[in-house]
Amino acid sequence: MSASPTNLWTGRVSFDEADLKDRSRFPDIRRIKRAEISKIGNQEGRTFGSLRIESDGLRWKDSNTLGGQFQGHFFLPWSIIDDLEVQKIPHKINIGGGALVVTLNGNQRMFGEFIGSKKKLQRAIASTPVGPSGTFT
Repeated sequence: MSASPTNLWTGRVSFDEADLKDRSRFPDIRRIKRAEISKIGNQEGRTFGSLRIESDGLRWKDSNTLGGQFQGHFFLPWSIIDDLEVQKIPHKINIGGGALVVTLNGNQRMFGEFIGSKKKLQRAIASTPVGPSGTFT
């Protein structure tokens, strides 16, 4: 019997919807018909959800209440993640959050926006196999 993965960080992260379209990488993500989409709280082109950084990889599940064009969940094991970076979001006030850039094997990048403490997120990333990176300047 294998041990459950250790949760290092949990927070609200929205991902660019263009990054979620790859059905081979994200088989459990589906596009919602336009009539089903709630515009309340939705930023055009982003799908919101909960991200968990765990000892075995990243787990994300959509938030049905905040809109977006995609529903579902994904798991990305550390073996396919090259880097995680915490950055400022250009042209935005970055109080209480920032950008999370996930670089996958093959240099594919996923851009997310998170809500929460930058320092706590950086500490969680530092304890993963990708190690510390993403200085927030």
